[in-house]
Amino acid sequence: MIVRDAGLRSALVVRLSESFDLLTAARWDAGLAARALVRAPAVLVIDEQALVEDAFSWVELLAGDHGFARIVVITADAPANPEPQLVMQVDRETAMAGLPQIFSDLTALS
Repeated sequence: MIVRDAGLRSALVVRLSESFDLLTAARWDAGLAARALVRAPAVLVIDEQALVEDAFSWVELLAGDHGFARIVVITADAPANPEPQLVMQVDRETAMAGLPQIFSDLTALS
């Protein structure tokens, strides 16, 4: 989980760590996934503030390079009911409720 906003990152850790193993950071580091003991299915949660320019092209590239089962971008402009896909957007206002469901759905598939 790469979320620059410390308050949101802390709240998500509290909400998600009861059921899921987490690795958190404020910024992306290319070696982050390689150093971690990432177990499938791995989900990258990243907020739009932590992304570089042309964010969604970057996220799609990252998905191919690191093999995440899903990449969830926390954004202010997410669709109301996103369809499950490799790269999904979750609204910042509903991330606390939406992320646990996304993680659970992936866990059920493995």
